Amino acid sequence: MGKNYAEKFSPLVAERFKQRSYTSKMASQAYKWDGVKTVNVYSVDTAPVYNYNRNATSDSRFGPLTDLTDHLQIMPVEQDISFRYAIDAGDDAEQMGVKNANKSLTRQMDEVIYPKLDKYNFAKWIQEAGQAIVMSAALSANNALDAIEDATEKLDEEAVPDGGRTLYVTTEFKKMLKKNPQFVYTDKLANEAMVKGNFGELDGMNIVEVPKKYFPTGVHALCFYKEAALAPMKLQHYGIHSDTDQVDGDIVTGRILHDAFVLDAKAKAVVPICASTVTRTAAPTVANNGAINFTAGTVFYTTDGSDPRCSGTRIQTNANVAAPNAGTLVTAIGYNASNTVAWSEYVQKQA
Repeated sequence: MGKNYAEKFSPLVAERFKQRSYTSKMASQAYKWDGVKTVNVYSVDTAPVYNYNRNATSDSRFGPLTDLTDHLQIMPVEQDISFRYAIDAGDDAEQMGVKNANKSLTRQMDEVIYPKLDKYNFAKWIQEAGQAIVMSAALSANNALDAIEDATEKLDEEAVPDGGRTLYVTTEFKKMLKKNPQFVYTDKLANEAMVKGNFGELDGMNIVEVPKKYFPTGVHALCFYKEAALAPMKLQHYGIHSDTDQVDGDIVTGRILHDAFVLDAKAKAVVPICASTVTRTAAPTVANNGAINFTAGTVFYTTDGSDPRCSGTRIQTNANVAAPNAGTLVTAIGYNASNTVAWSEYVQKQA
């Protein structure tokens, strides 16, 4: 698009509709990347339980003495994006100042940067989610509510706290949900939602509507526990540079260093709801001797009990893995980049 010079037009700019970030306030702020590129998070494991043996020697009545283990999740911030544009002083003077540098920067953030960050955060959280709901039939008014209840059940089974849960839904999913007669009479939805102007609350989760384009193809909704997901913004630099030798006018620049992660210890507190057309990657199989076999894609596995989706000790392979030493705890997960939900729920077995 070119430049439109003013003859006798209003100096008011026809602003487009915009929405501030959907994800920036929903992610956990428990970890800080200030001054560092990577944060390493230790997750401490638990110990096995034995039957107390009164007849054993005193040093073994409680069972074998083993060290309490842990595993490490490594989270490097790697997304480094930027923008740069010029506002020529001559153009600005002949366009009645509609390209004010400060206002244009706000517009750039609202319409370009925030949507880009939100789309990235949602995609990364869905990719690293610990479990998922894949609907058995096409989305309809009859099954939308059931899918949410299935996702809530998964959260409850993992003892995810009730507070801090959010349900993100696409506009399409919201439309189907509102057509379900059971939805109108659930929790606090019918009257309070209308009065407050909010979409409502369901099973203790605040419901937030997002445009369909913000989710990866085939994802209808996302059940999300705040403390499970991170969206660090390590660097945000925005500048308006006037009277440089590059242009007579203003140069506006911006740089954002960011990323998104799901904590492996809380990964099952993030549950996407996917369309029936989504094909999940076939899970690898772990034999009784610990050998790993799979049919397609890529497998990540660990031998220390840590989560292979994001563990710092995970090993990548595109071939079957031979049996490890006896007693090794093998955990494996499959990925296929061509799928929307590109992972299988991981399998674990002790050799």
